Amino acid sequence: MTETLHMGDATIVHGDARELLASREFPLADLLVSDPPYRLTSGGPSGLMGGIFDPANYDNSGEIVTTIEFDEWLARAFLALKPDADAYFFLNDKNVVPFWLVASDAGFRWHNLLAWKKPNAVANRWYMKNAEFVIYAFKGKAKQINDCSAAQIISAPNPNGTSHPNEKPVGLLQVYIENSSEPGDLVIDPFLGSGSTAIAALRSGRRFLGFECEREWFDIAAGRISREADSPALPL
Repeated sequence: MTETLHMGDATIVHGDARELLASREFPLADLLVSDPPYRLTSGGPSGLMGGIFDPANYDNSGEIVTTIEFDEWLARAFLALKPDADAYFFLNDKNVVPFWLVASDAGFRWHNLLAWKKPNAVANRWYMKNAEFVIYAFKGKAKQINDCSAAQIISAPNPNGTSHPNEKPVGLLQVYIENSSEPGDLVIDPFLGSGSTAIAALRSGRRFLGFECEREWFDIAAGRISREADSPALPL
């Protein structure tokens, strides 16, 4: 059973994005910005390294299976966008290629590989990891970004809005939103999390639509968005 809340220019839905995107009950979006679930890697079995390079302290091998696969939602997300819309997808290094194989089959076309340069690095035996990657893609006809001086790699502080393990900096999200949409446009995020993309969209003067299946994060996002919009969360 889904629940829909409206707060100013933001609408969020508690439910599974796979089902909600397929329902086609929502307006087509002008832009997609999301940090989707993906397969993670865990520490390997080697006991040869110690200290910060102990296998328990870094991600480099093994596999943890996510409950949502790329091919379960990407084609539906493509259809949820208007013609000639842009899309930004946050991924770690090991998921860039697997993700793109599915995204291209869904119809997305490649623009660029962007990166968020983090202020600190994660220990690793094959170069310290201090970046998260962003696939910048598009649907239909390519269009230039609004600020062509924007750099491929952007430094941004770690977010501190909530305890969500994958929260992204609102300022970084604003750069992408403001470069690939216009005021009043609709931004969609199939995986709302703690609501950072919604906050960035509202601060950029855009409308927002997001989905979140986990009750805890839906409620946290609703609180953040309600405060940002200075509007109570009203059921639809």
